Amino acid sequence: MAAAAVEDRSCVILATNDYSSHTYTLHHIDVAPFFSHPDPDDEAMDDIPLPPASARFDKPPFPRNCFVNFHLLRGGGIYGGGDVKVVSTDGERRTVIYDVARRAVRGGPVMRARKGSPISASVGDGLFVLELVPDKGKGCFEALRYDRLREDWFWHSLPRPPYVREPGSTCSAVTAHTPAAGGMIWTYTKNAGTYSFDTRRCSWRKEGEWALPFVGKAEHVPVEGLSFGFASISGPLCAVDLATATAERPPEVRGVWEEFRLPGDWLGGTSSLVHLGSGKMCIFRFFGTVPSPPIDRSGKKPDRFVVITPVEVGPSDDGGREIKMVKHRSKRIKLDRLNGHITWVL
Repeated sequence: MAAAAVEDRSCVILATNDYSSHTYTLHHIDVAPFFSHPDPDDEAMDDIPLPPASARFDKPPFPRNCFVNFHLLRGGGIYGGGDVKVVSTDGERRTVIYDVARRAVRGGPVMRARKGSPISASVGDGLFVLELVPDKGKGCFEALRYDRLREDWFWHSLPRPPYVREPGSTCSAVTAHTPAAGGMIWTYTKNAGTYSFDTRRCSWRKEGEWALPFVGKAEHVPVEGLSFGFASISGPLCAVDLATATAERPPEVRGVWEEFRLPGDWLGGTSSLVHLGSGKMCIFRFFGTVPSPPIDRSGKKPDRFVVITPVEVGPSDDGGREIKMVKHRSKRIKLDRLNGHITWVL
């Protein structure tokens, strides 16, 4: 599978669980104007509204499998280099494919196995989906690819991680993962260590017993082949050089940055990172206000926000190994209280 050229994009999609209408909504955020000028102030920000919903997805009709998950597929060469699609999967193994540019929705193929908490990575022309806690059964790992001969999308079963097949192995969650150069996907599991999956050869390889230096999903940015992620759930952004890893030593951390300073009356939440291309990224941090007094007897719920900070990364000006980050002015969006805590940034 040849690596596909992926064009830069200027739109980020926020998917929210809307309690008011019992639907999931997609909101297109044009982030191109956010990169207008650098702003080193860690506390300054502009308030902007949440754009209206561009698409809605109904929840599955069966309560026991009512969850829906969203994944980003950045294809190349199928309908043009700039193809961006949102793929939704649910507890009934159904797939819906949303074409971002055309604002068109179509049904997709049924997944080969149900996945309760999937993680995913878009590599080349495929979307690779792995169960958060890989199990010993079949179907915990599969890929969605477009078949040009049959002119349709199909799910393909992939080999399970080797550690789930070992006698007496105890399965635990994948706590860190990232796409990497050469069509690779790296994952870390506490009880097994770090493994890489070659999407071209469809094979796994153990990299080491050590943990990756970030948590959750990191983004591969072709700036000297680095992966960018968060040192902890709401911690600073860090740059990791996977190419420096050996069987005995984890990869080198090439930089750590605190791009946004949390106000004293806010509670930190989760963080997400989106790579737009050409070293441009948007950092999404979710926050809630602290009720005042601490126990609000009126029953009023704290406000919820998402702060978007645009950053650009690249080599240092002196040509050294240090990575330079340029921060732009942050934007803050107040979220409706009816929007659930399950939110995807794509």
